[in-house]
Amino acid sequence: MREHDDSGDNSLQDLLNQVPDKHHVETRLEGALSINGRHPAPLHLWNPDYCGEVDMAIAADGTWFHEGVPIKRTELWQLFAGILRREDDGEYYLVTPVEKCLVSVALHPLIITDIAPCEAREGPGLAASLNAGGRFPISADYPLKLEQKASGAAYIELPHGLSALCSRAAWYRLVDMADEAYSVLSHGARFFLGYLGPSHVGVVGPPKAFRRNPCDILRWILNVAGFAMHTVLGVYLKAGTV
Repeated sequence: MREHDDSGDNSLQDLLNQVPDKHHVETRLEGALSINGRHPAPLHLWNPDYCGEVDMAIAADGTWFHEGVPIKRTELWQLFAGILRREDDGEYYLVTPVEKCLVSVALHPLIITDIAPCEAREGPGLAASLNAGGRFPISADYPLKLEQKASGAAYIELPHGLSALCSRAAWYRLVDMADEAYSVLSHGARFFLGYLGPSHVGVVGPPKAFRRNPCDILRWILNVAGFAMHTVLGVYLKAGTV
């Protein structure tokens, strides 16, 4: 696939030039949370007029495209991630003090590349590292939720209506840290990694279970089978065929 040579494309740079320089300065202040690890842009204060689309899209794997080809400069799309906002209409926009442009997002705009333990005042916790450069604690403020559109996946909610989907590696690491109830405790909040239906059947990836005894493996298989039967039965009931 042809890569986008954005060095000669002024349209992207012109858009970034509208953002105050302070946002472009990298910060390492303790507790300063931002999508791309730089000075967070005050998007909540910017209410510019809509100026249309810029032919920019974010694929399900987190790749940014401009005019149908990938943006190869990592620092460029990371800067754009810092001015991305989801509004009440459900659409995503690149927002500057003077204009906002529509961006197409396939699933989630950001990807969690790693999840690692961390310490906090609330006790042990987990922190999610984003592909854009930021790092957020998994907590009540940034909750972990299951992605219904993708099997065996979860995402966290972020500021400005954004969200970040776990990569396969991050998801398996999260599963590996789960307890017997297929849940993780982080910053005083508990998050379940399995879908809990009326029968309290949890379905979650098996990597950790396969390192246990055969009973755990059998329990996981029965859980999957029970969840499948519950789902199929629910579909039939809704269709009025039972």
